[in-house]
Amino acid sequence: GAPVPVAYRGAFSGPSDNWADGWTALSTMGFLTNAVAAPVNTAPVITAPAANSTYTVNVGVNVSVTNLATDSDLPAQTLTFSLLSGLGSITTNGLFTWRPQVSDSGTTNVVTVQVSDDGTPALSATNMFSVIVNPLTPPTLGSVSYSAGQFSLTVDGQFGPDYVIQVSTNLATTNWVTVLSTNSPVVPFIFTDSATSDEPMKFYRALVGPPLP
Repeated sequence: GAPVPVAYRGAFSGPSDNWADGWTALSTMGFLTNAVAAPVNTAPVITAPAANSTYTVNVGVNVSVTNLATDSDLPAQTLTFSLLSGLGSITTNGLFTWRPQVSDSGTTNVVTVQVSDDGTPALSATNMFSVIVNPLTPPTLGSVSYSAGQFSLTVDGQFGPDYVIQVSTNLATTNWVTVLSTNSPVVPFIFTDSATSDEPMKFYRALVGPPLP
């Protein structure tokens, strides 16, 4: 606690020429105290994003949300963010990130974030926002061409997902071989297979992720 200042006042009196006759002592003592009230901790306030904000993305698109908070206590306290519920992750300074997968297409995902101070007692605040993942459109293959021993085709679909091109020489088996893997390419794009002269026929298919096979 705070120091308690003490003041003392004292006085003694008595006949200086007749000590044996007796003496009297007068003394007073007073205590002066300064009562300092302990500061009251106040809870932090989340200022961004706005409560119940909504973000809409495609599969594979990176979601990044910066969470901000203030605290009126002085001296300034340390604020720490954490994720109470929802997919993704958050740093202690409030950066939320998430990359939706194929299984997340067509879903609405509610995220609850908490920020806590380091006061006594520790106090916190929460906020919620939603990430809507659009339904996934299947990729398509088209604009086929063959020239100088090279086979080309156009791959189209949504922006955001990763794309894989696989090839097989026999549809009766499941022996699909990946010949191209690319992360969030600009669509449409052209795939060219130069190894076509040694096979009587080839079959192609496009898959999207994440995750990729």
